[in-house]
Amino acid sequence: MPVRVQLKPGQGRWFAAGREFEQALGELSDAAFKLFAWVCLRAELASGRLEFERAELARSVGKSRSSVGRCLRELERAGVCVIESAANQHGRSRLQVCPAYWPYQTRPEPMATRSGPGPEEVEAAEGYVARVRQLFGQPLCVQGRFGVADERLARQWQRTGVSLAAVRRAILLGSVRKSQTMLAQPQSEPIRSLQYFVGPLAEACAEAVPSSYWRHLELQLGRYEQSLRRGADASDPACANLARADAAEAGGGPSFESLQSNEEETG
Repeated sequence: MPVRVQLKPGQGRWFAAGREFEQALGELSDAAFKLFAWVCLRAELASGRLEFERAELARSVGKSRSSVGRCLRELERAGVCVIESAANQHGRSRLQVCPAYWPYQTRPEPMATRSGPGPEEVEAAEGYVARVRQLFGQPLCVQGRFGVADERLARQWQRTGVSLAAVRRAILLGSVRKSQTMLAQPQSEPIRSLQYFVGPLAEACAEAVPSSYWRHLELQLGRYEQSLRRGADASDPACANLARADAAEAGGGPSFESLQSNEEETG
Protein backbone atom coordinates (compact mmCIF):
# COMPACT_ATOMS: atom_id res chain seq x y z
CA MET A 1 0.00 0.00 0.00
CA PRO A 2 1.49 3.39 -1.01
CA VAL A 3 2.74 5.48 1.90
CA ARG A 4 1.19 8.91 2.11
CA VAL A 5 3.84 11.61 2.33
CA GLN A 6 3.15 15.12 3.56
CA LEU A 7 5.11 18.12 4.76
CA LYS A 8 5.78 18.58 8.44
CA PRO A 9 3.63 21.24 10.14
CA GLY A 10 4.95 24.78 10.01
CA GLN A 11 7.20 24.25 7.01
CA GLY A 12 6.07 27.47 5.35
CA ARG A 13 7.50 28.20 1.90
CA TRP A 14 8.67 25.27 -0.20
CA PHE A 15 10.05 25.02 -3.74
CA ALA A 16 9.61 22.45 -6.52
CA ALA A 17 13.24 21.42 -7.01
CA GLY A 18 12.99 19.27 -10.12
CA ARG A 19 14.73 18.91 -13.48
CA GLU A 20 15.52 22.62 -13.78
CA PHE A 21 17.12 22.69 -10.34
CA GLU A 22 19.22 19.63 -11.15
CA GLN A 23 20.30 21.18 -14.44
CA ALA A 24 21.60 24.26 -12.62
CA LEU A 25 23.42 22.01 -10.14
CA GLY A 26 25.46 20.51 -12.97
CA GLU A 27 26.27 23.85 -14.61
CA LEU A 28 27.09 26.26 -11.79
CA SER A 29 29.96 26.51 -9.34
CA ASP A 30 29.19 25.59 -5.73
CA ALA A 31 29.00 29.24 -4.67
CA ALA A 32 26.76 30.29 -7.56
CA PHE A 33 24.47 27.30 -7.04
CA LYS A 34 24.10 28.15 -3.35
CA LEU A 35 23.02 31.65 -4.35
CA PHE A 36 20.65 30.22 -6.97
CA ALA A 37 19.06 27.94 -4.34
CA TRP A 38 18.60 30.92 -2.01
CA VAL A 39 16.94 32.87 -4.83
CA CYS A 40 14.60 29.98 -5.68
CA LEU A 41 13.35 29.84 -2.10
CA ARG A 42 12.49 33.54 -2.10
CA ALA A 43 11.54 34.55 -5.64
CA GLU A 44 7.91 35.10 -6.60
CA LEU A 45 6.63 31.71 -7.77
CA ALA A 46 4.39 33.15 -10.47
CA SER A 47 7.19 35.09 -12.15
CA GLY A 48 10.56 33.92 -10.83
CA ARG A 49 11.36 37.54 -9.88
CA LEU A 50 13.15 38.81 -6.79
CA GLU A 51 14.21 42.25 -5.58
CA PHE A 52 17.32 42.43 -3.42
CA GLU A 53 19.90 44.77 -1.96
CA ARG A 54 23.50 43.63 -2.50
CA ALA A 55 24.76 44.01 1.08
CA GLU A 56 21.64 42.35 2.49
CA LEU A 57 22.01 39.47 0.04
CA ALA A 58 25.67 38.98 1.01
CA ARG A 59 24.74 38.76 4.70
CA SER A 60 21.93 36.29 3.99
CA VAL A 61 24.15 33.81 2.13
CA GLY A 62 27.21 34.36 4.34
CA LYS A 63 29.49 35.70 1.61
CA SER A 64 31.31 38.93 0.86
CA ARG A 65 29.76 41.47 -1.51
CA SER A 66 32.53 40.85 -4.04
CA SER A 67 31.87 37.09 -3.91
CA VAL A 68 28.14 37.68 -4.36
CA GLY A 69 28.93 39.94 -7.32
CA ARG A 70 30.96 37.16 -8.96
CA CYS A 71 28.15 34.67 -8.36
CA LEU A 72 25.54 37.00 -9.84
CA ARG A 73 27.67 37.50 -12.93
CA GLU A 74 28.06 33.73 -13.26
CA LEU A 75 24.29 33.25 -13.03
CA GLU A 76 23.78 35.81 -15.78
CA ARG A 77 26.58 34.52 -18.02
CA ALA A 78 25.22 30.98 -17.73
CA GLY A 79 21.77 32.15 -18.81
CA VAL A 80 20.22 31.13 -15.50
CA CYS A 81 19.05 34.59 -14.48
CA VAL A 82 18.56 38.06 -15.92
CA ILE A 83 19.63 40.85 -13.57
CA GLU A 84 18.81 44.54 -13.56
CA SER A 85 21.33 46.26 -11.31
CA ALA A 86 20.37 49.11 -9.02
CA ALA A 87 21.38 52.64 -9.92
CA ASN A 88 23.73 52.74 -6.92
CA GLN A 89 25.13 50.39 -4.28
CA HIS A 90 22.38 51.26 -1.82
CA GLY A 91 19.47 50.66 -4.20
CA ARG A 92 17.55 47.46 -4.82
CA SER A 93 18.39 45.33 -7.84
CA ARG A 94 15.97 43.02 -9.62
CA LEU A 95 16.56 39.44 -10.71
CA GLN A 96 14.45 37.05 -12.75
CA VAL A 97 15.15 33.35 -13.15
CA CYS A 98 15.02 32.40 -16.84
CA PRO A 99 12.19 30.05 -17.92
CA ALA A 100 14.55 27.16 -18.66
CA TYR A 101 15.56 27.09 -14.97
CA TRP A 102 12.19 27.90 -13.35
CA PRO A 103 9.83 24.95 -12.68
CA TYR A 104 6.63 27.04 -12.54
CA GLN A 105 4.65 28.46 -15.42
CA THR A 106 5.33 32.17 -15.25
CA ARG A 107 2.53 34.69 -15.26
CA PRO A 108 2.37 36.51 -18.63
CA GLU A 109 1.95 40.26 -18.65
CA PRO A 110 -1.40 41.29 -20.20
CA MET A 111 -0.89 42.08 -23.87
CA ALA A 112 -3.20 45.09 -23.69
CA THR A 113 -0.70 46.90 -21.49
CA ARG A 114 2.21 46.35 -23.82
CA SER A 115 2.96 48.19 -27.04
CA GLY A 116 6.29 46.43 -27.49
CA PRO A 117 9.25 45.11 -25.53
CA GLY A 118 10.10 47.19 -22.48
CA PRO A 119 13.57 48.55 -21.68
CA GLU A 120 14.41 45.57 -19.48
CA GLU A 121 13.51 43.08 -22.20
CA VAL A 122 15.49 44.98 -24.81
CA GLU A 123 18.52 45.13 -22.54
CA ALA A 124 18.27 41.41 -21.75
CA ALA A 125 18.00 40.54 -25.45
CA GLU A 126 20.99 42.70 -26.35
CA GLY A 127 23.08 41.11 -23.61
CA TYR A 128 22.07 37.63 -24.76
CA VAL A 129 22.96 38.35 -28.39
CA ALA A 130 26.28 39.89 -27.38
CA ARG A 131 27.18 36.77 -25.40
CA VAL A 132 26.20 34.45 -28.26
CA ARG A 133 28.34 36.58 -30.59
CA GLN A 134 31.28 36.18 -28.22
CA LEU A 135 30.84 32.42 -27.91
CA PHE A 136 30.47 32.05 -31.69
CA GLY A 137 33.74 33.85 -32.38
CA GLN A 138 35.95 31.89 -29.98
CA PRO A 139 36.49 28.42 -31.57
CA LEU A 140 39.32 28.17 -34.08
CA CYS A 141 37.12 26.31 -36.56
CA VAL A 142 34.71 29.27 -36.79
CA GLN A 143 35.80 31.84 -39.35
CA GLY A 144 32.53 33.52 -40.25
CA ARG A 145 31.37 37.02 -39.38
CA PHE A 146 28.44 37.24 -36.97
CA GLY A 147 25.95 38.83 -39.34
CA VAL A 148 22.31 39.84 -39.44
CA ALA A 149 21.03 36.29 -39.93
CA ASP A 150 23.08 35.08 -36.97
CA GLU A 151 21.75 37.88 -34.78
CA ARG A 152 18.20 37.04 -35.83
CA LEU A 153 18.72 33.39 -34.87
CA ALA A 154 20.22 34.36 -31.51
CA ARG A 155 17.21 36.56 -30.76
CA GLN A 156 14.90 33.70 -31.64
CA TRP A 157 16.73 31.46 -29.16
CA GLN A 158 16.46 34.13 -26.49
CA ARG A 159 12.71 34.57 -27.04
CA THR A 160 12.08 30.83 -26.80
CA GLY A 161 13.99 30.49 -23.53
CA VAL A 162 17.15 28.74 -24.76
CA SER A 163 19.73 29.23 -22.02
CA LEU A 164 23.21 30.56 -22.73
CA ALA A 165 24.56 27.41 -21.11
CA ALA A 166 22.80 25.35 -23.79
CA VAL A 167 24.15 27.61 -26.54
CA ARG A 168 27.66 27.31 -25.13
CA ARG A 169 27.41 23.53 -25.07
CA ALA A 170 26.01 23.41 -28.61
CA ILE A 171 28.93 25.48 -29.88
CA LEU A 172 31.34 23.24 -27.99
CA LEU A 173 29.79 20.07 -29.44
CA GLY A 174 29.67 21.41 -32.99
CA SER A 175 33.21 22.79 -32.79
CA VAL A 176 34.64 19.46 -31.63
CA ARG A 177 33.06 17.71 -34.60
CA LYS A 178 34.12 20.34 -37.12
CA SER A 179 37.69 20.46 -35.75
CA GLN A 180 37.96 16.69 -36.07
CA THR A 181 36.77 16.94 -39.68
CA MET A 182 39.25 19.72 -40.46
CA LEU A 183 42.12 17.61 -39.11
CA ALA A 184 41.09 14.59 -41.17
CA GLN A 185 40.22 16.68 -44.26
CA PRO A 186 42.38 19.85 -44.29
CA GLN A 187 40.48 21.25 -47.27
CA SER A 188 37.12 21.18 -45.52
CA GLU A 189 35.36 24.51 -45.00
CA PRO A 190 35.29 26.13 -41.56
CA ILE A 191 32.07 27.14 -39.84
CA ARG A 192 30.73 30.43 -41.19
CA SER A 193 27.23 30.70 -39.70
CA LEU A 194 25.49 30.26 -36.37
CA GLN A 195 22.98 28.10 -38.23
CA TYR A 196 25.58 25.31 -38.15
CA PHE A 197 24.92 24.88 -34.42
CA VAL A 198 21.14 24.39 -34.68
CA GLY A 199 21.53 20.60 -34.78
CA PRO A 200 24.01 20.43 -31.89
CA LEU A 201 21.72 22.74 -29.89
CA ALA A 202 18.85 20.29 -30.26
CA GLU A 203 21.14 17.53 -28.97
CA ALA A 204 22.38 19.67 -26.08
CA CYS A 205 18.80 20.41 -25.00
CA ALA A 206 17.38 16.94 -25.61
CA GLU A 207 18.36 15.33 -22.31
CA ALA A 208 20.45 15.82 -19.22
CA VAL A 209 24.09 14.96 -19.91
CA PRO A 210 26.65 14.55 -17.09
CA SER A 211 28.89 17.58 -16.66
CA SER A 212 31.90 15.26 -16.96
CA TYR A 213 31.00 14.72 -20.63
CA TRP A 214 31.20 18.44 -21.38
CA ARG A 215 34.51 18.72 -19.52
CA HIS A 216 35.82 15.90 -21.68
CA LEU A 217 34.74 17.77 -24.81
CA GLU A 218 36.51 20.93 -23.58
CA LEU A 219 39.78 19.00 -23.30
CA GLN A 220 39.17 17.35 -26.63
CA LEU A 221 38.60 20.69 -28.37
CA GLY A 222 41.78 22.04 -26.78
CA ARG A 223 43.81 19.17 -28.23
CA TYR A 224 42.21 19.54 -31.64
CA GLU A 225 42.88 23.27 -31.74
CA GLN A 226 46.50 22.77 -30.74
CA SER A 227 46.92 20.44 -33.74
CA LEU A 228 45.13 22.88 -36.04
CA ARG A 229 47.47 25.67 -34.94
CA ARG A 230 50.47 23.49 -35.73
CA GLY A 231 49.12 23.03 -39.23
CA ALA A 232 48.81 19.28 -38.74
CA ASP A 233 47.15 17.16 -41.42
CA ALA A 234 45.76 13.67 -41.70
CA SER A 235 49.21 12.22 -42.46
CA ASP A 236 50.49 13.22 -39.03
CA PRO A 237 50.28 10.17 -36.70
CA ALA A 238 49.20 12.49 -33.91
CA CYS A 239 46.11 13.40 -35.89
CA ALA A 240 45.12 9.79 -36.31
CA ASN A 241 45.34 9.41 -32.57
CA LEU A 242 42.92 12.30 -32.12
CA ALA A 243 40.14 10.06 -33.35
CA ARG A 244 40.78 7.97 -30.23
CA ALA A 245 40.90 10.97 -27.90
CA ASP A 246 38.41 9.34 -25.55
CA ALA A 247 41.10 6.87 -24.51
CA ALA A 248 43.99 9.34 -24.53
CA GLU A 249 45.34 11.03 -21.48
CA ALA A 250 43.77 14.48 -21.03
CA GLY A 251 46.28 17.02 -22.22
CA GLY A 252 46.50 20.79 -21.94
CA GLY A 253 44.79 23.34 -24.08
CA PRO A 254 42.41 26.20 -23.60
CA SER A 255 39.24 25.37 -21.70
CA PHE A 256 36.10 26.23 -23.61
CA GLU A 257 34.32 26.93 -20.33
CA SER A 258 36.98 29.51 -19.47
CA LEU A 259 35.24 31.86 -21.91
CA GLN A 260 33.05 32.74 -18.95
CA SER A 261 35.99 34.15 -16.96
CA ASN A 262 37.22 36.61 -19.60
CA GLU A 263 35.08 39.42 -18.24
CA GLU A 264 36.56 41.71 -15.60
CA GLU A 265 35.53 40.73 -12.08
CA THR A 266 34.85 43.69 -9.87
CA GLY A 267 33.35 43.82 -6.39
